[in-house]
Amino acid sequence: MERKIIKDKRTSLSLSHGEVAKAIGISRSFYTQIENGTRDPSFRVARKIASFYEISLDEIFLKSNVATDNMSLA
Repeated sequence: MERKIIKDKRTSLSLSHGEVAKAIGISRSFYTQIENGTRDPSFRVARKIASFYEISLDEIFLKSNVATDNMSLA
């Protein structure tokens, strides 16, 4: 499940995957996998991402899950 909100935040700030990854202290490839939804971050990394974008963990992870769950019900 793609985490559209963090992709949207990153692109609206004109930042690369590498710039965000460096700012939060993880590799570019790991950040890209988190954004694409192929890997889940630890709680510590998730908090860093939320803090970096000034959004809540709920906005990143729960809203993405709800949107996906609603699509599979259709």
